[in-house]
Amino acid sequence: AKIEASGNLTIKLNGVNSLGNAEFGSQAIMIRNGNLTITGSGKLIAENKSNAATTVYADENITVNGGAQVEVTKDGNSAQAIHAESGDITISEKASVKATNKGSGSTDTYTLLAHTIKVSSGATLEVISEETNTKQAIKGTVELGSDTFKVLTGESAASAQELTEISENKFTNDAKYV
Repeated sequence: AKIEASGNLTIKLNGVNSLGNAEFGSQAIMIRNGNLTITGSGKLIAENKSNAATTVYADENITVNGGAQVEVTKDGNSAQAIHAESGDITISEKASVKATNKGSGSTDTYTLLAHTIKVSSGATLEVISEETNTKQAIKGTVELGSDTFKVLTGESAASAQELTEISENKFTNDAKYV
């Protein structure tokens, strides 16, 4: 299953929900001319093996809040796991996002791509980019208000190494950044 919409869309999660497919390629969520909000107390698992399509995409902003748990996987050449084309990705209100990019691609391929990635206090973000030679984990300004923020790069999640620098944002080995 996949969701395509034009204009603003809010998805309210209840229980465990799956979109896309780990074996076949297509966007799981595609929002044109609007914002995407994912909220509720449930979990969303979105997968995509397409060579050219981002798994979760919105032309404007992407917001995850209300305690929603979102896991997004991109496995295929090029494109992003989550991409807010002309806006921000905001994670707040005890929501959690885990984004993984397993595919190979160019240096213009990222796990998360937005103008600003905002992680509010109480929210969690985990970003995994499994092929460090071909892609980067995050492109955009990162604003942290959270005490749980994890960015991993490596050939697989098992061998991933902690990233200590994201673009111009410096991270120390402070215990709150695992």
